[in-house]
Amino acid sequence: MASIEALPVETIYHIVDMCAEETIIDTELSTKAQWAWAQTSRRSYATIYTLIRPTVKGTPLHYAIMNGHRDILEFLVEVGVDPHIPSTRLCLDCYEPGAFYALHMAISHSKIKGAAQLLIEKLGAYKTLKGSYAFGLEERMLARHDLDASVRGSYGCTPLFDAVSCGRLKTVKSLLQRPEADASIAGRNGHTPLHEAVEISNLPIVEVLLQRPEVDVTTTDDDKCTPLHRAAFHAAVDITKLLLEQPGVDVASSDSEGMTPLHQAISGRTHIFWHCKGGDTEAKISDLVDEALENIKILLAHPEMNAGLHDKKGLTPLHQACLIGDWEVAELLLQRGDVDPNARALNGQKPLHVAVSCTSSRALKLVGRLLEQPGVEITDCDFDGRTILHYIGGSLPKDWETTPIVETALREGVPIDQISTNGLTALHQTINAGNYPFANLLLSLGADPMVSKRFKYNNSLLHLCFKYHPFYEQHRDEVVEKLIAEGIEINTYTDSPLTDFDADWDEPEIDEGMRHESVEGLQSMILANGMDCTPLMLTVTESMKIESMKMLLNAGADPNAHVTIRQRKHGKIRDHRVAFLSGVLYQAWKDGPSDYSIDPIDEHLKLLLEHGSRIDFDGPGDSPLQEACKASEDRYEAFLETLLDHSTARNVSQEHVRELICEYEKKPEHEKVLAELRAFEDRIFSN
Repeated sequence: MASIEALPVETIYHIVDMCAEETIIDTELSTKAQWAWAQTSRRSYATIYTLIRPTVKGTPLHYAIMNGHRDILEFLVEVGVDPHIPSTRLCLDCYEPGAFYALHMAISHSKIKGAAQLLIEKLGAYKTLKGSYAFGLEERMLARHDLDASVRGSYGCTPLFDAVSCGRLKTVKSLLQRPEADASIAGRNGHTPLHEAVEISNLPIVEVLLQRPEVDVTTTDDDKCTPLHRAAFHAAVDITKLLLEQPGVDVASSDSEGMTPLHQAISGRTHIFWHCKGGDTEAKISDLVDEALENIKILLAHPEMNAGLHDKKGLTPLHQACLIGDWEVAELLLQRGDVDPNARALNGQKPLHVAVSCTSSRALKLVGRLLEQPGVEITDCDFDGRTILHYIGGSLPKDWETTPIVETALREGVPIDQISTNGLTALHQTINAGNYPFANLLLSLGADPMVSKRFKYNNSLLHLCFKYHPFYEQHRDEVVEKLIAEGIEINTYTDSPLTDFDADWDEPEIDEGMRHESVEGLQSMILANGMDCTPLMLTVTESMKIESMKMLLNAGADPNAHVTIRQRKHGKIRDHRVAFLSGVLYQAWKDGPSDYSIDPIDEHLKLLLEHGSRIDFDGPGDSPLQEACKASEDRYEAFLETLLDHSTARNVSQEHVRELICEYEKKPEHEKVLAELRAFEDRIFSN
């Protein structure tokens, strides 16, 4: 048996770590642990002690401070030792491992009163931990006569701006005392120091900055937001009050999106509703919501406030409140004379339309309140002819019961199959949003799925049903069954352009033109995917549901419908007509061949082969079998195995198999592929 001295040093270290892991933070426990270990195995301890001892290092200055030897400390200071020599594993009390300097010991672990001050004054000590900011560095820099408080750094920010960003009030005050200090110089995103102070809701710094003559509360950032816009968004109540007291402040100013501070305040309340951190307690969230409401009341109380202004989307503050079902804010707004409950947004949406698009249970009460307003009718349409049914269905499924409102709308004369100028009925709008529970409700009430049949890029209702993996699969399958029963065409093709989203997956850019439409209050799927295909293809590549594939195949879907793939090469877009299974493979291997990518669709491939999908091809490109063989050359064998194990003479001609056998007879380096092809031919065509 080899002696412990013969073990690699790394192994010995590992043994030490295992023995001392739980006690290494406490020096006394560590000593006891080592002593117990030494009693058990003196030879091992004697060997390892010499190896681990050099890893714990410190200067006499470190040890004098740690052990309380004032006389030794004073002597070392008098002779002028270097205080900036780091220790190694000497400070076991600190959780963070690192190279600690003597000043750290003096600040955190000294038994000598005034040790830190002695090191700073006599030895000029300023380093505490290697890699961290130097102790007292900020004060020393502020004391320099050549410091320029307004010079821009590499990111375009001044020291004053950065101090404000960090909320360092003392530093801000020190910098502002310098003659060259300019509190109006903008930094990131065009923010002035005042913008930045408001952004972090730091009232003391805001108060200091507002005392400066060069600070203008009407200055806008890159998004044309004033400090008041940001204070409104962040529900900084005291800061909002202070800004409103400043001369020249404009409560009706618009940012780059046309939003006023009131718009921003309601948007900020939305942010609290939907984006609070999971760690926030209910009490904290409730406080934030209350503060946001108080902030809105402060803005509304301003004598120059106009609460009926529209942003660039045509939305008024009331529209915004309705979008999130904010009953409290909507009630405040409806009590004002400058708020019109019939105001229309860019596409003619009234507050009622966007209120019914809200998923929150709060929306139901708000809808009832809106219907009480003069001139608001449940039969109202937007500029494109969309009814209230379009807006209920054209957004995500609701947390509130929609049936009573739908029945009321139908009873009042809203046509269930009214077609918008974009060619959509309420049912089609609903499927376009993926709201399958509501689609089933409309179908049960007599909606006709065949009134209009096509969407943008020639997508059919079935294409949309299989576009993405839905939250409500059961409801989606019920819709598909009803569409098939109505006689909807199953083998229609899309005509989709290639987009940047398809061409560059690293930096996709979703162009709104890729959707059927872009309307506030409505959800719309991305319809462009750079590929012409039938709905059957989408059951493999997008919805990933084999039950959906079975429904279509049993209804007569063609498992050999060709696929047109569009690719951009050398700046030109080229179309490639391929076999159905090649289209499946193209989608599965968009990021490169791998057996892992075949596993999720293996059952789909088997079902397609069972229904007659061909693994040969009469077009100009490679057949699925050829592609599988080429992938197998690179040791990606899963696709070839699936094709050969589950194909019959119905799926491929013997002539095509013979062609491939002849080709691989000339490639001795791929004898395994050749053997598999020969075995397949013998099994399938031997009779």
